[in-house]
Amino acid sequence: MTTSKYPFAVTVAANDKTIKEKVILVAIANAKKFGTGANINPTGKLDDGVFEVLLFKNFDISEILKTFYGEIEPNSEFVTVIKTTEAKISCEEPIPFQIDGEFLGDKTNIQVKMRPEKLKILSPF
Repeated sequence: MTTSKYPFAVTVAANDKTIKEKVILVAIANAKKFGTGANINPTGKLDDGVFEVLLFKNFDISEILKTFYGEIEPNSEFVTVIKTTEAKISCEEPIPFQIDGEFLGDKTNIQVKMRPEKLKILSPF
C-alpha cells in the first residue's frame, strides 16, 4: 500500500512561470467532471485548447462541496488553477499518481502536454 505525507511541496512549470505550493492534491483536467460525476474542474472546457492543473491547498469540506457544485474561485486560498497547454510537475518525495483511476505508481516528476488532435463527433445534421 502506498502512503504519502500531506501536505506536500509541488512545483509546476507552465506558461513561462514556476509556481511552488504546499498541496494535498494535484489534479490535471480538461473536462469539468471526473468519470464519477464529481465536479473537479468547474472552469474546464473540452474545446478551449487548454487543460487545467488544479493545486488543492487544504482539506476544507465546505470548499470541497463548492467545487463539486462548480462554485470555486480560481487562485483562492483553497485551490490554484493553472490553464495551460503544457506543464512540468515535480515534487521532492514520490507521490501516488493515477490517470483515470488507474494507479501508475509513485512519481516525483511528470510532464503533460495538450495533444493537437480533437475528438471527432459524428452529427446527424
